[in-house]
Amino acid sequence: MTFFRTAGVSALASQFLSRENSKIFLLLGTGNMARFLIRAHASVRALKKILIWGRTKANAQAVVADMQKELPEIEFVVADNIQTACGQADIVVAATGSPDILVQGDWIKQGTHTDFLGNHHADKRECDTALVVKSKVYLDTYVNCFNEAGEVLVPIEEGVFKKEDIKGELAELCKAEVKGRENDSEITLFKSVGSALSDLVGANHAFQSLSKL
Repeated sequence: MTFFRTAGVSALASQFLSRENSKIFLLLGTGNMARFLIRAHASVRALKKILIWGRTKANAQAVVADMQKELPEIEFVVADNIQTACGQADIVVAATGSPDILVQGDWIKQGTHTDFLGNHHADKRECDTALVVKSKVYLDTYVNCFNEAGEVLVPIEEGVFKKEDIKGELAELCKAEVKGRENDSEITLFKSVGSALSDLVGANHAFQSLSKL
């Protein structure tokens, strides 16, 4: 259930924050979440090409092989270099749990949507400060991210970013209380650490669906 929920939240945020004409998707990470994230994002954007990067190339190749069979209308490619792949992508999703920075702000082109969901530590992060500062930043939930999300907590500690710079959380986007993407040139960043409430909602939805069978 957590895999479905996490991927669903990521794709829902993309609906508000990525360009509608996004075609190239970069996924960093080949773990349990990878296939769920690909399916979810392919359901909300008409993707033409998906780049897969993993620390172990064989794992990336396995994801590519599996998903190419499942989604033959999309081209799947193993990405050997993160910087090069970031420069091509319209959407970048990191789901690695890496304690080290993987994505740098200088690598991200205008109009890109980025999403970081692998890290759950206040002092670790998957992207650098430069990307946060140059982006419109949104969170899945204020309360959890302000406790666990190093992507925003480290820049705040450095004094170059403030909590007040956060544009909104996912619930506010869904209720149209805050604006998402407003033009095709701005860079957006979504940070997710997960929420027990969304797990509960997902479990309830699954239960209700099964009860109708």
